Amino acid sequence: MNQSVLAKCLLPLAFSGLLLWSCASSNSQRVRTAKLAQVEAPFGNLASNLPPLDLSRPQARSKMIDDYFDYYRLEVEKASHHFGRIRSNGFTIAVHVFRPAQPSGSAFVLHGYNDHAALLKRMIDTLLDLNLSVITFDLPGHGLSSGERSTIEGFQQYMDVFADVKQRFERYLPKPHYLMGHSTGGGISFDHILQNPDHSFSKLILLAPLVRSARWKLSKTGHFMLKPFKKTIGRRFHPETSDSAYVEFWLNDPLQHPDIPLQWIQAMFNWEEDLADRPSDSLATLIIQGKKDAVVEWKHNVPFLESKFPNHQTLLLETGRHQLVNEAGTLRDSIYQTIRSFLTTGITSNQQKN
Repeated sequence: MNQSVLAKCLLPLAFSGLLLWSCASSNSQRVRTAKLAQVEAPFGNLASNLPPLDLSRPQARSKMIDDYFDYYRLEVEKASHHFGRIRSNGFTIAVHVFRPAQPSGSAFVLHGYNDHAALLKRMIDTLLDLNLSVITFDLPGHGLSSGERSTIEGFQQYMDVFADVKQRFERYLPKPHYLMGHSTGGGISFDHILQNPDHSFSKLILLAPLVRSARWKLSKTGHFMLKPFKKTIGRRFHPETSDSAYVEFWLNDPLQHPDIPLQWIQAMFNWEEDLADRPSDSLATLIIQGKKDAVVEWKHNVPFLESKFPNHQTLLLETGRHQLVNEAGTLRDSIYQTIRSFLTTGITSNQQKN
């Protein structure tokens, strides 16, 4: 068997856990690049024409912004919504800021890998219902932010951009400040806390947080074997939420990227190696994790995070998958009720639910 055939066969196997990919995957499971090509251009133009973010004046609107807001249902009635760009650490970052008339606090929210801020609308609505200001942004290489798609040289760049966003806008956002992140956004969130013991956050919420991806050892072996042959691998989609309407929306999302660069995977490996030496923190922390999550290695991740954040509450969901922000029905209600309770009343005893 020649090297190219070997690489083709080993790649899906080696990254089956990390990428939810297998040799038997059908073409119908791949991100629908034909559909993406139809709608990517308008939002691509928006990315290059975002106005500078200015919270001191009313939001500048254009047809491109209106179309983007309509597509992702980002219009809100209970708060002002500012949207624009900033320059940070060599990137142009797309930032959203939602502010009720008299907010009682503020939430900083970070999305996961290959997602973007607009997919957090359900979380944003929940936080606005609690009368919180909300700030969120597209990570470098994601959504409408600049950077090579879906990759980064090192995770510290994510952390540096977040720290810059926080430093620039925290004076406009009343305390207490809450931090929450999903998946990779969860990893960035907890690592920011661990690297900054003098942080100003009052509570931390982690949803399916990344520490290690699923099938960690197999993924590391596969990466080592296959990086001489490949720079990227194609994404394969397995539903990571029970919400079929969201699944269909995701498959047609124009801001999804069809490939995963091996550079990003190496950056994740490097970042994970640094985490063991991080000091613990007493910040009140809520960890929400689904037991049917096939994206992150949650049986390692949850105990690791509980050791780093001893003042924690952990909610394990028997039927929860990875996309906890966009789950369906009673499962979604349970997730958001737990978040509301944690933000309004604080730490309670550890929990496990269906």
